[in-house]
Amino acid sequence: MGDNNYRTRIASELLDSVPSSLGSYFKVYDNLIARGDAHVLQIEDPKLEPEHTSPITHDDILLAAEILRGDPTLTLDQASEQLRIRLRTACSTRQSTLTILLTVRAMLMLEADRTGSGNGWRSSECFVDFASRYIPKASAMSVAVMGALEDRKAMKAWKLKARFNLSFRGTDDLARHLLLDPLHPDGPTLYLFHHAAFLKSQLKRLRRQNLQGEENILTCLKTQVAVPARPSSPILIPQLTMISGCFPPRLLAETLHSIQTILFHFDDDRSSHILERLITKEGFDEHCSQADGYNTLSDAHQLEYRYWGERFAALYRFTHERPPRNKLERWMKWQSAESNAFVVAVAALVISILVGILGLGLASVQTWIAWEAWKTPVSNDDETTALLQEIAELLRQQRGR
Repeated sequence: MGDNNYRTRIASELLDSVPSSLGSYFKVYDNLIARGDAHVLQIEDPKLEPEHTSPITHDDILLAAEILRGDPTLTLDQASEQLRIRLRTACSTRQSTLTILLTVRAMLMLEADRTGSGNGWRSSECFVDFASRYIPKASAMSVAVMGALEDRKAMKAWKLKARFNLSFRGTDDLARHLLLDPLHPDGPTLYLFHHAAFLKSQLKRLRRQNLQGEENILTCLKTQVAVPARPSSPILIPQLTMISGCFPPRLLAETLHSIQTILFHFDDDRSSHILERLITKEGFDEHCSQADGYNTLSDAHQLEYRYWGERFAALYRFTHERPPRNKLERWMKWQSAESNAFVVAVAALVISILVGILGLGLASVQTWIAWEAWKTPVSNDDETTALLQEIAELLRQQRGR
């Protein structure tokens, strides 16, 4: 299968798009297939004959996608078993399961294989339940989210970088979008799902399928079948299959909107400059800088973030409660904590008393020195000495009275 041929098929059948606009996506896809092949060859059941362990092919990925879109309520074990049966070749359960997991990554850019972490797609969990759990949707925005979005100008990329030394890293896992790591070894880090062309292609597909307002994830994941209206035709009306397999449009729109409208607004030159550097130096998708006139969120819901709202709230809290970077900042943060207000007040009172005592002692010493100077003058001027003696005598007389 030629290079252009497989890319055309994958782009068309998985994303309903063309490969020329998906350069960033195919870097991930090609690496995914390469890693998948190596994984199968290294850990496959050693009891199998070598010729029975074949690399994962593009056809396998497309077949697995057909199974998942056909019934998103299948569990991982059920989908794996269906794939193993339909491949009609000697294929172990492990290999078919790995193919299913790689297909989820290719379809949704979602990391489903989290071996040992407990966060991946569980074997007895339905596909739609896994997708809903991994990127949950809030029923409504919290007060913290609304406050963060009202002050969204504080979260421009150039402000985050200049004021808080925040760096931006790309991620190929949609579930890690806007994930903040304030304790990263290289400094505070914000992860961004940067595959804008992938998001745009999914949104276009949903619009063509008239699902642009659909909120039900099951409806968006499942293959849609439509029948064209031909009431006057006496012949059998053919069914038109509309391939879906997408996340709900709100999730896709929020992701694109957060990058192109909040963090890197196209009218914000300083933030746009940072984005251009991320594209040229860090491999971000070049479509991030191409707003394309999209109304990714309708005007009525422009500030409703149901999927990424809490992460924006966490980012907003970071800008107001940035962790201290050195001992001095940690000490100042401790001093300003409300739980230490009483301790700080008592300490201030004690310091004031000590300073007062010290000041009184210094004043006493100065008075004593002046008195000794009067009693024992060091000047050789007789007139001055006589004058001082007269003053001293007057003071003695006044004290005697």
